[in-house]
Amino acid sequence: MGKFRLSLRNFAALILCAGLAQSSMAAGEPSVADILAFKPKQAGVLIDLPSTAAQSTCKVELVTGKALPGGKQETGWALKDGNGRMLRKFMDTAGDGKVHIWSYYIAGIEAYREVDTNGDGVADNFRWLGVNGSKWGIDKDQNGSIDSWIVISPEEVSQEVLAAVANKDSKRLQALLITDDDLKELGLPAGESNRIQGKRAKAGEQFNKTTAELVKLSPEKTLWVHLEVKNPQTTLAEELGTKNDLVRYSRGTILYQDGDPKEGKTGFLRLASRPSARSRWT
Repeated sequence: MGKFRLSLRNFAALILCAGLAQSSMAAGEPSVADILAFKPKQAGVLIDLPSTAAQSTCKVELVTGKALPGGKQETGWALKDGNGRMLRKFMDTAGDGKVHIWSYYIAGIEAYREVDTNGDGVADNFRWLGVNGSKWGIDKDQNGSIDSWIVISPEEVSQEVLAAVANKDSKRLQALLITDDDLKELGLPAGESNRIQGKRAKAGEQFNKTTAELVKLSPEKTLWVHLEVKNPQTTLAEELGTKNDLVRYSRGTILYQDGDPKEGKTGFLRLASRPSARSRWT
């Protein structure tokens, strides 16, 4: 019974952080509607959303995780559909009465996760999983926008670039650019690092030029189709004088659709290359 009361307090904290009313929580466990009131903070995320009729068959269950130091335990609430498949799971992983992980599912498989890494009740790490992709972004200032990427695939880089251009969002593009820390991690020769920094300095100017040329591009009607690239190119570490080989794409082309899909209007957006640290695409 003690665990049950603790979990209710955890979920009450989650409700409070989200700015939702807690009155429905006082009498017992959260309702299906309480759980479904939470939405992904990042746009365009695919998750299961049961119909109004199907919600009547959903169930909320108390879940417990591993034991933690000091006699604490991971606790949370899970929402399952009528077939027992997971829809949502919100967990307190520190035993401190706060929710740290918000998980969303498709067909019972986790497809998106938000994580509060510093315990302040606000998500700052975002993971796209399963059918949603492989991205892992960080929102350092917690304003809802990704500031940098820990993991992102070539295809997802091109999607972010297209979205940045369509929305004229230079900050979204900035999050994709190689940083000084990345260059340090790569350990490139000074001449190569200086060259890359020079190209990075001109990125804002090139972005403004591109958005001016594509001024009619509509963020609501622009659809990413695919990324075209040739084989990646490898430069050996011994040639560069670095610890690791350098692998990069020399160029890429984004194919996108603009306007009504029935009209079949397509466009191309070309990308230049840059070296990469971790999983970033060049």
